[in-house]
Amino acid sequence: MSNTFQSFVGVWRIGDCEAINKFYFSGPIIDGVVDDGTKEVRIALTVATTEPYIQILTLEMNNKGPNLRTVQRLEGARHVFLLKDSIIGYGSLYGDDTFPLISDWRTLATKRLLPALYLNNMNSLLGDVHSTCRAMSIWRDHIFVVLNYSVEVFRIPSFESLTNKYHQRGSQSLYFPMARDDDERGWVAEAFINEIQESPSDITPDEKECFLRIALRDRTEGVFILTLIQSLNDLEFHWKEVPSRDDALYQGALKTCMGSSGEYLLDLSTTDRAMYPVTLEIIRANHTMSKEEGVDRRFAVRSTTPILSSPEQLPLDSTTALDFDDAAGVILVGNCRGEINIVQLIDTEANLRSCYLDDLPPACNDTNGLIQNPIPMRLPHCYYLSNKILDAIVPPIVREEAIESWCNSLGFADINPPRGWSTDWRRNTSLHHWVLPFPRWCTLSVDKRLEQVDMMNCYIRGRLGSLGDIIPLMYYERKHDFVIFKISQRIYYPG
Repeated sequence: MSNTFQSFVGVWRIGDCEAINKFYFSGPIIDGVVDDGTKEVRIALTVATTEPYIQILTLEMNNKGPNLRTVQRLEGARHVFLLKDSIIGYGSLYGDDTFPLISDWRTLATKRLLPALYLNNMNSLLGDVHSTCRAMSIWRDHIFVVLNYSVEVFRIPSFESLTNKYHQRGSQSLYFPMARDDDERGWVAEAFINEIQESPSDITPDEKECFLRIALRDRTEGVFILTLIQSLNDLEFHWKEVPSRDDALYQGALKTCMGSSGEYLLDLSTTDRAMYPVTLEIIRANHTMSKEEGVDRRFAVRSTTPILSSPEQLPLDSTTALDFDDAAGVILVGNCRGEINIVQLIDTEANLRSCYLDDLPPACNDTNGLIQNPIPMRLPHCYYLSNKILDAIVPPIVREEAIESWCNSLGFADINPPRGWSTDWRRNTSLHHWVLPFPRWCTLSVDKRLEQVDMMNCYIRGRLGSLGDIIPLMYYERKHDFVIFKISQRIYYPG
């Protein structure tokens, strides 16, 4: 749970909806992933204090029941996408999102992932076409990264190697088959990757156990499911089908989540078919294939199951996270109020209380490093003084805090503006457009209210989909809202 007053991570017993333990943090938890592929269960969370970091925890048993213990902390890292064994993948480091990053969390050795897309065309790093990370996964000794334009493939690196010590070069770039030309690129808003354990009916014998399902939601709210395969005698990966932009499985999704089998999607959307404006809908793609000009195409044939709920039972309008186990028929819906709602779709005799508690490793003797009592939040002051900013007033403490954070950015202090331009932000009359840092709550009212002021950095973030920090560099003295700014090493100016 996270709000402007407290933030905690809880260990819950699902059968009783009872919190066994709560551990408090000084900033909101904005994202997280779990690695439960072995007996140990590890969790990685982005804690968005004034100085964000990624916290890695392990779930274990002590004499009081399930417990969380800290195992590592990555300072300056945020937007975690992957946790697998000793590898953690994330989207930005100290506000720089130029390349996705991976680290060995045991040693903190870190490498930037240089996509093959950039190696073949360095212009892809510039301007609007910079490609933001949306998802990561490890499969068949490779790391798969979903970017705005493509899926990038990397070999799992050796962090001990002195060759290319600080970066890993991509081995393959796969453009999305829906994009016919450059005008249709750069459209991914959300992505999920699942390795499928049981082969569905559309996978041929020579491709058994060798494929990934990738679900995508584009910026027009269209949803697609793609299959990435590697034939047994082929070293490269390729798409199984080639759908068109007209073959979206769903249109109008606000948020989506792929089921654990890769066959079903869970979509959060608005609807005019019920009295409630926001609903959940389960979608199954029927694998109807045809050949046109020698190319396989998957048609947008789907079956849907709407899940309607009243706001009193399931307040979907404040949803921040979805998870879907379509094998067990269980949906988890998290919202910005810190609630986790469990929806059971089918009758089952499975005992949810047993789970895997008996299989958790015993707790270590050392202290877990977590705080079990509420502690003050450390947030940028703009969150506490949002009413002023709504009126286009920037209090001095907010102004100085914002300027100080910009000054810490590489190259900010070296700017020598040309005639007619200024870097004196204390005199800028449009500063309220720039003081909100990256969003910390998605749907929570304090972020939403600030975004509704028509703040320029909120518009820019929505337009570019960037994970990095937006740093204003200089403004035109005759028109203070005419600003040159940067994100990482990319420079932007008003058109």
